[in-house]
Amino acid sequence: MSLSMTLAGLALRALPRAFRTPETVRRTAARRRRHSAPLSLRRLCRVHEETVAGFPVITLTPGKPSGRELIYLHGGAYVFPLREAHWWIISALIRRTGATVTVPLYGLAPWHSVAEALPFVDA
Repeated sequence: MSLSMTLAGLALRALPRAFRTPETVRRTAARRRRHSAPLSLRRLCRVHEETVAGFPVITLTPGKPSGRELIYLHGGAYVFPLREAHWWIISALIRRTGATVTVPLYGLAPWHSVAEALPFVDA
């Protein structure tokens, strides 16, 4: 094995094992909850937060909207909430398209399931 592969393997083993047990998933998810848009997006857009079917929904409308509308479903395997990288993607979408972006914050496992997420996103 090459030196770079060995070093990469060591680095990966040093990272926390977020998915090792259900309890580590719960602890990691609880630490990473972030439901509000960062200040940089609040400067770029009007931010409207509401509750739909018991879950938060954030709608970001740029100063000069293009009339386009997007729904942004973040990744995270229904376990992790929005991360900083998701907000970067949302910001780039708004800057490049002028679209209003709606971000439904569906419930996360283990407290919620995909069976709840689909009707929520539809609503």
